[in-house]
Amino acid sequence: MRAATTDARRLFDATRIIDDSIRDGASLDELIDACAAGVSRLVAWDALFLSAADPETGQLTATRCVRELPAEMCAPWIRNEYLEPDVNKFAVLRMRATEAPAAGVSTIAEATQGQPVLSRRYQEIYLPAGFGHELRAVLADRTGVWGYLTLVRESGAPDFDERERDLVSRIAPDIARAIRHSHRGTRRFEPAPPGVITVDRDGGIMQASDRARAVLDTLCAASVLAVAASAFARADGLPAPEAMTRVRMEDSWFTTHGDVVRDADGEAVLASVVVESAHGAELAPVVGAAYDLTAREREVAELLARGEATRSIATALQVSTHTVRDYIKQVCAKTGTASRGEAVHVLYGPGG
Repeated sequence: MRAATTDARRLFDATRIIDDSIRDGASLDELIDACAAGVSRLVAWDALFLSAADPETGQLTATRCVRELPAEMCAPWIRNEYLEPDVNKFAVLRMRATEAPAAGVSTIAEATQGQPVLSRRYQEIYLPAGFGHELRAVLADRTGVWGYLTLVRESGAPDFDERERDLVSRIAPDIARAIRHSHRGTRRFEPAPPGVITVDRDGGIMQASDRARAVLDTLCAASVLAVAASAFARADGLPAPEAMTRVRMEDSWFTTHGDVVRDADGEAVLASVVVESAHGAELAPVVGAAYDLTAREREVAELLARGEATRSIATALQVSTHTVRDYIKQVCAKTGTASRGEAVHVLYGPGG
């Protein structure tokens, strides 16, 4: 009973830290830092990785919170995630989490039935860096997957036990909700010239245009490397998410698109990643999900953004004008706006 009471209190404290951080338009850095602090109330760790995710593609985005993990671990870690066989890939955990949220949390020891040496990530990445245990979690709420969490402990420390896995699975929806809320009320800068980054198969950044370097100064390279690795994986015929994602920075959004560059023999030797300002229409699926719009509400919002009148929307969707007005009311209520024009501005940015 005492342990249960203590766990309940820790969960309450962790949730309160996260809830206090949720506010429209808040810094994603602040929100993710608060989420990391909340996790620390529940589970001890020696290193931590916490990333937002694109809810549509599943890609890592805005990788902001990396603590006590050496920088040189980034490239091989991303390569392992997308290009090498291993256990507990985020893509696999993501699919499991859609069926049962608790299934989105797992350790290497659990996945290998107590034989972590079967994991390439454990053998080649963690052990040389002095780490011996890993817990991964998909951060999802009822609207979708919004992030990924990795906790690591040093060799010699106790592994993450069932109770700790349960605590992480119980706090995961709160972290997902915080990340989702961070995507609300965001404003975009005026369109800027695209930047181009070339990446080799080992995750080395070979070249970057001046514009791309300016973006990399504020964006963790893992987001770019993940898109590049996806491009390589898809070129190799491996299962991988689309080599594209939307990344939120302070007051702006960027899209990253990846494709491979082949040599004269047809081998994919480099990946080219284009980073550019995101258009309102590109952001609509993510921002719409952030406001918990239903699929039909998003359809209505998209038609509103095109300047369609109520009657033409009703015709397009084969519903009554009364039903369309109800959808518009719901869109306005969820976005906290008083008119269809304001709702379009929130969802699509200036100019729709």
